Amino acid sequence: MKRCSLILFTGFMALQTTSPSWADDMNMDMSGGMDHMTSGSEQPMEAAKGVKGVIRQIDRTKGIMTISHEPIPSLGWSAMTMDFSVKNPAWLGSFKAGQSIHFDFVRQRGAYVITAVK
Repeated sequence: MKRCSLILFTGFMALQTTSPSWADDMNMDMSGGMDHMTSGSEQPMEAAKGVKGVIRQIDRTKGIMTISHEPIPSLGWSAMTMDFSVKNPAWLGSFKAGQSIHFDFVRQRGAYVITAVK
């Protein structure tokens, strides 16, 4: 009986001191798409409407447009060039590099996503 208890105890301790690889897979995003909600000192969702920019590059395989945009005072951003994903991938075929556009975007799961473009 003592030997059985010792074996069980040793096995239990071995499990407690190892770092199982399945634990790494347990880090899941539980936000449930509620990026727009804030509480306390959290930052509000980043979003802007009617931003004026120029398309610098379109990458259809990645589904992104690289855009140089004017300053966005509502977000405290200066003018810059950055990548944007698009809500509708069909838009990537409707525009070309060098074209001026006005667009709306939101930040979703760490990416800036264009939600409307004119």
